[in-house]
Amino acid sequence: MKRLISVASAVALSLTSAWALAQTPAPVPSDAAAAAKVQKKAEFAATEKTMQEASGPCPIAPASSQAERTKAGGKTAMESEMVLQQHKGSPEVDLNCPAAAPQKKISDMTPAERAQVRKEVVEGAKP
Repeated sequence: MKRLISVASAVALSLTSAWALAQTPAPVPSDAAAAAKVQKKAEFAATEKTMQEASGPCPIAPASSQAERTKAGGKTAMESEMVLQQHKGSPEVDLNCPAAAPQKKISDMTPAERAQVRKEVVEGAKP
């Protein structure tokens, strides 16, 4: 048991020392590199400024009018969707229509019955 504890502590000690050695500090940039970096940033800022000036004023409307237009567009879209979702109810029933019994299958009818059905359909189709 003593040996196991000593081996475990030795392994832990070696791992922590190896980890500490693996962490080396970041290289400190030289003054020349830092000066070059600052100069690049300044050049970039200058080119951005000239590009902004060259593009001129932006013809975008003020935020309030954009919000009003967006709100109006959203309102019309919402209203059109609500029209689709509204309950329209069932159509009114025509109480004057004649009662109709269920029709037999054509294959079960006699030729005389078929002729009668054809005649009724043609009469019903004429205006």
